[in-house]
Amino acid sequence: MKTKNSHLGRSTVSVILAVMMLLSTMLIGTVSTVNATVSGLSEIYFTPSIKWQEGGANFRLNVQDSSNNWHKITMTKVDENKPIYKGELDSNTTYNVVQFLRYNNDYTKEWDYSKSCSDIPSGMNYYTMTTETYKDWAIDNSNGTWSYYFDSDPVADSASLTASSETVKVGDSVTLTAVADNPISTNLKYTFTKTSGGDATVVQDNNKLTVTPDCSRHLQVYGHSFSGWLFACHKHRG
Repeated sequence: MKTKNSHLGRSTVSVILAVMMLLSTMLIGTVSTVNATVSGLSEIYFTPSIKWQEGGANFRLNVQDSSNNWHKITMTKVDENKPIYKGELDSNTTYNVVQFLRYNNDYTKEWDYSKSCSDIPSGMNYYTMTTETYKDWAIDNSNGTWSYYFDSDPVADSASLTASSETVKVGDSVTLTAVADNPISTNLKYTFTKTSGGDATVVQDNNKLTVTPDCSRHLQVYGHSFSGWLFACHKHRG
């Protein structure tokens, strides 16, 4: 079984694929959970809609910490060719909510704002705004989409991931193999990140990850709908 990512430019760079390895007693097909608070994120990325980009606009994150103090964080553009902006957070701080703010080009006037949001899907850090509403819009799936963004240089045109088996019983193993298409270097380092609950024994050998689930249910991998694991590849350093 294989799933493939399209051409990877600077904005998607790390070759992120969601892989169905549901390693808990949850129902098969669960994709992600949401947090009651925002924690563990060091950055939030944002692409504003066409109207929000008008007038040479700039952007800030407005975040409220667990002590109910508000902090406005200037967002910087991270892609020369695309309107992708980054706001840096303290990954050790828990935030009650986040909010996007729109300013004029010298930050002297706040033009527009979103509603506050705490429901960021697990493993996601990048919101693409699609609504053309100026003020008080909700940061949800009706006004845009959440995804994962890794700010780095591109390492390949695309990547695919295969699983060695479609059904895995408790105590048995499945091997995930990540393959980069036209990589810029032969010395790539692959990182796998578990995004669902449950226990498992994992052994990684660069682009291969062998997973042995500890749950009592069978594990099934089907179609091209995967959840539970993310992987990234990047140029090895050191």
